[in-house]
Amino acid sequence: MILTGLTNANPETGDSCILIRNLSFDGSRSNEYQTVGLTGITLTKTIRCRIIDVAVYRCRDSGILFDGNGGTVEAIIERVTSRGNNYAGLNMRTQSDFHITDCEFGSNQGPGILLSSCSSGSVIGCNVFLNKQSGIHLYNTMHMRLMGNRLNHNGKSGIEIIASTQGRGDYSILLGNECYDNGQYSVMAAGIEIARAEVEIRNCVIATNTCFDDQLIKTQDYGILESPGGVENLFVGNLCRDNRLEDIQLSGSTIEDTASP
Repeated sequence: MILTGLTNANPETGDSCILIRNLSFDGSRSNEYQTVGLTGITLTKTIRCRIIDVAVYRCRDSGILFDGNGGTVEAIIERVTSRGNNYAGLNMRTQSDFHITDCEFGSNQGPGILLSSCSSGSVIGCNVFLNKQSGIHLYNTMHMRLMGNRLNHNGKSGIEIIASTQGRGDYSILLGNECYDNGQYSVMAAGIEIARAEVEIRNCVIATNTCFDDQLIKTQDYGILESPGGVENLFVGNLCRDNRLEDIQLSGSTIEDTASP
């Protein structure tokens, strides 16, 4: 059993070249309420760190936390499982140039993956499912690549992009993701959502994604939802069908070449 898990040795000034590999953690949470700070793995101000073949379960906060606290770079997360935690499966703050591949984030009380004030990262080939909030939540996060992920049965939208600072939600690419049966605990949820906010989100490419709801009682209201504030984004070759309210709803200032049979 763990309470606080692993941390890097020098969170004040940071550490570099950390490798965490072939380990499993069980936080043995006693309830579903978040206890801030009781994460499985916390890395602060780190550079060139890798987490590979690691499983983290039932922590009282997030399973894994990268806290840039001013900006950190070059994290690699491969074949990691983070499930049943009281907040996010993975929580990354002010990271850049990071890569998350072939991972599993499920049954967490918050988002599967929460990226806040991050940039120039990728999430590729991950399974993100049964989280109480969004599958992948991008907040003030730009220049991302989300490719070939499966996001299903999450409480809110499968993928959600939102920003409070102009320019911080721009230039992301969402390619070939499969988003279905989301919105289990909310209304107006979508497979992919550019959410309503006080600033515009521009120049994102949303292409060849599949967004549908095949449940008897449907919960995913939209396949793709671009709320007002989405501007000059490109939607190409997406397949959206059988969603509860509408398959594709875009704002007035977009470029669309997509499919809704």
